[in-house]
Amino acid sequence: MALGGRKFSEKVDTLGTWLPRIDTLCVGGGVAMTLLLAAGHGAEHAHAEVDRLAQARSLLARARDLGVKVLLPTDLCVQVDDERETRIVSPFSLPKGARIVDIGPETVSRFAASLGQSKHLLWWGPFGNLQHPAGSSSSAEVAAVCARPGITSLVLGGDTRRFVRQLPPEIEAGIDLVSTGSTAAKALLNGHRLPGIEALRSRQ
Repeated sequence: MALGGRKFSEKVDTLGTWLPRIDTLCVGGGVAMTLLLAAGHGAEHAHAEVDRLAQARSLLARARDLGVKVLLPTDLCVQVDDERETRIVSPFSLPKGARIVDIGPETVSRFAASLGQSKHLLWWGPFGNLQHPAGSSSSAEVAAVCARPGITSLVLGGDTRRFVRQLPPEIEAGIDLVSTGSTAAKALLNGHRLPGIEALRSRQ
């Protein structure tokens, strides 16, 4: 499973439901910053949801108990306000006031190698800031992995879907499902019953 997006709080319920069903979790975006700080691998001034740290620690402990491999960023692409160019830093050495643009190249390589071994791959949320010129390289790499032959892939989330639609046609064509019903899909992944699906089941 590849998980990105802005907020850990928006993903934690689905993560809790899906942890027993996955063997690898690669986390980027703002979600990763909360987990990094919870794991003791991030700077205290990182862009994390500090009110969710206990919940993040609990999730990491549960993943460990279930044998789920959790991969977090080991480098980040950032931009400091008075600099025009981005730079690569470790989560521990994140400069104060820096904007996180994307995960770094070392992390992208690790994630791609791990996700590339999957038979089934769910990708939910971009890993970088897609509004920044340098913020889409990691997400493009994940999309390319999703499109590989032999991997059954699902792309979920509005930002992720819009990003995939802008990629070369062969990438989107290689992805098995790009979800257009993100709210319903998230509810289903969280274990909720959907009236339309239940009605179809009752007819069988």
